[in-house]
Amino acid sequence: MLLLVGKSVVEQNSTKGGKGGQRRVPLDPETIELFTAHRKRQLEERLVMGSAWTETGYVFVQENGEPLETGTPTKLFRKILNRAGLRPTRLHDLRHLHATELLRLGEPLHVVSDRLGHKDPMVTATVYAHVSNEQGETASSTFANASKSAI
Repeated sequence: MLLLVGKSVVEQNSTKGGKGGQRRVPLDPETIELFTAHRKRQLEERLVMGSAWTETGYVFVQENGEPLETGTPTKLFRKILNRAGLRPTRLHDLRHLHATELLRLGEPLHVVSDRLGHKDPMVTATVYAHVSNEQGETASSTFANASKSAI
């Protein structure tokens, strides 16, 4: 489950592995703005629910404030894809996309590994090795061009 911590960090406290099952991930200002707007809507819902509301601190909850069932986000994601006419995609694939793009854009392996909650960056390197292979195709040209300009 996600908890908003501070102004620019979200904490996931039900992960596999990681640091005692907890991971804090810094977020960009635009995403934090979306989380903040969502939280304001939740506070309005809380007022409507009155004493039936349970404050958990989680970002995404049921109408009464209780945590979502673990399968709910996946089910909602499938519905959204279907309504939008998009091909079936697993919600978990967004995690893969996120990591792949960060690596492709040159984010250091240890940073991506920490974001994903991998204890060992080699796990990240193994799972996302295809990114390195793609980047390796351009490495020869990059080195050759650098060598030419050094002469």
